[in-house]
Amino acid sequence: MSQQFDMFAAFAPPLTREQIAANEAERLDKEQKAEFAAILDRAVEANLADKYSVQFGYRPTDSKHSQRKGIWALPSRAIKFPFFFRMADGEARPHRIVITNPFYREHPYVQEVATFTGLPVIVAEGSDLWGCHSEWHHAVDLISLGLWRECLDTIRFTTTSHVAGAVTYALRYRANKKHQQLSLKDARTILLELNLPRPTEDECHYAVSAPTTSEKNPQINFVRKHHGIEPWVMISGIESKIFCYDRGGLLSWSTLGVSIYRDR
Repeated sequence: MSQQFDMFAAFAPPLTREQIAANEAERLDKEQKAEFAAILDRAVEANLADKYSVQFGYRPTDSKHSQRKGIWALPSRAIKFPFFFRMADGEARPHRIVITNPFYREHPYVQEVATFTGLPVIVAEGSDLWGCHSEWHHAVDLISLGLWRECLDTIRFTTTSHVAGAVTYALRYRANKKHQQLSLKDARTILLELNLPRPTEDECHYAVSAPTTSEKNPQINFVRKHHGIEPWVMISGIESKIFCYDRGGLLSWSTLGVSIYRDR
């Protein structure tokens, strides 16, 4: 049978360059998948990653997070899940540990996994950035828990706009009882330390659209979305009582605010 097969194969047309390249790419892909799977299995066995996370491509959890010291123990998702694994892209990029911020090279967990696996630590770029929200997570997690000073001290892991956005979020939503309410005094301190000075009353006034009057406590909608204005509008509105919290803990227009803006 094999002799018969060889006889027919001898008369088969030679493979084109495209076919040869496709076969080589398929072979390389199979090899890389097997190699990558073996690396992940070893990391799981060494308790450096959890099977569920690596199986679905999520960020593995630092199992020693609660035992870390200093900033590496902060209750931030960005700190607790500082990297993800990525399989090689053919010959373009190798198997790698991907971090979203160069400062995560200093993270003990990243260093432990890199040493164990031998994988290079690469700062995310291109397709690796898809779905990355670590900068936002760092800001909103710490601000929501009342750890705003720690957030400012570790701002290298986030951005000014994300911290300002986290202040807006903390002032807008008060429904989660696990979160510590951010005081107006602390909110002002954060914004001033971010070098985001308070805008004028006119700037605040025209940053929001007039409320609808068809419902009680209508939602606040911004016309001008800017991280330096939105939190200040919240602060100004709360202080002047044109905003108030509804039963669900959402900052909304007050009856006073509706009457003022309806007639402007």
